[in-house]
Amino acid sequence: MNSEQRQQIRLILADALLRAEKDIREKVRHLHTDHAAKGCLNSGATLKRHVEIFDTVGQSYVSSTLDAIADVSMEIEAFAIYEEGHMQLSTMMMRNLKDDKIYGVCTAGNPNSAVASAINLQFLSVEGHLKRLKDLRRFSFTRPEPIEMARYGLSEKRSALIPKNEVTKNKGGRPAAEHWDEMWATIATLLYEGDLNPKRQADIEKAMMDWLESNGHSAADSTVRKRARLLWQRLDVAEN
Repeated sequence: MNSEQRQQIRLILADALLRAEKDIREKVRHLHTDHAAKGCLNSGATLKRHVEIFDTVGQSYVSSTLDAIADVSMEIEAFAIYEEGHMQLSTMMMRNLKDDKIYGVCTAGNPNSAVASAINLQFLSVEGHLKRLKDLRRFSFTRPEPIEMARYGLSEKRSALIPKNEVTKNKGGRPAAEHWDEMWATIATLLYEGDLNPKRQADIEKAMMDWLESNGHSAADSTVRKRARLLWQRLDVAEN
C-alpha cells in the first residue's frame, strides 16, 4: 500500500464514523419522540429499541466501510487500518450509550439500577456481534503485495484468495478464484448462523469440501487444508 491509499482509507473511516454517530442520534431522538407519545418511554421496549439502533448502525458501518476499503486495497494492511476505525466505532457507541438521553431515560437517573446493568450487557452483545462480522470479513483481506501480483500476472481486480504459490491460468468458465469467494461467503454465513460449529480444523475442511463438491468444483486436499488452517487459526485467536 502507498501513502495515498492509507490516507484514503482513513478518510473513509472518519466520514463513516461521523455519519454513524449522526444516524444514532437521529434514530434515538425519533425513538424518544415516538415512545413519549405512546406513554412507554421509560420501558423495556425503549431499551430494546436502543440496542437495535446501535446494532443496525454498527452493522451498516462495518459493511459499508469494508466494502469501500476493499475498493482501495485488499491487502492485509488495509484491514489493519480498519481495525483502528472499528475501535473508534466502539468508543463512539459507548459514549452515546452513556449519554443522559439514553441512560437517563432507561434508568430513571439511577446508574446502579438493574436496567443500567441490562443496558451494559446488551451493549456487550452488540459489540460481540459487530466483532464477529468484522472478523469474518478479515479473510478477504489477504491480497499479496502489488509486486507479487505483477510477478504472477494478476490484475488488481483478481481475488486475493489465490495463494501465491498456486496461481494458475484459468482454462475457461468463471474466473478461477470466484468460486473461492462464494465458498468463503457460505462458510462465513454457516459460522454466523451457528450451523457450523467446528471443534477441529478437519470440520472446516469437510465443510469446504462439501461446498466445492455440491457446486461442481474440485480442489486438492492440500489446497483446501491451507484455507481451513487459516480460518481455524483465526477462530482460535478470536476465541482466546
